[in-house]
Amino acid sequence: HHAAKPSLTMATIEDDATTLASKFQPSESSLEKLSIVKETLLRPRGASIGVEYEPAAASSKSSGDISILSMQLRKVKAAAIWTKDVDTLECFVKEQSSAMGDFPGPVPVIYWGVPDA
Repeated sequence: HHAAKPSLTMATIEDDATTLASKFQPSESSLEKLSIVKETLLRPRGASIGVEYEPAAASSKSSGDISILSMQLRKVKAAAIWTKDVDTLECFVKEQSSAMGDFPGPVPVIYWGVPDA
């Protein structure tokens, strides 16, 4: 004598799927974040702004000030940071590399000075 096996019908599968789906509804917080992402993706894209930084004088450079400037340029989504000064380049690269894996991510830092002979 064999025990009767429950039969799977389309109605049973749909009921199970509905029950399962009701358990995994997105939270209000998740929906809010999703709407922010959607809104951001739908924003029209305009001009990209790159920033050239040239220190006024060698004595006026402060790595702390450059780090703050670098962070602020990332927050305003600058397209790139350009500099001719090697010391400044080092400060920008160090600060921007700290944003790897974050949002917004690092801004490209471009050296365009003439190499020392």
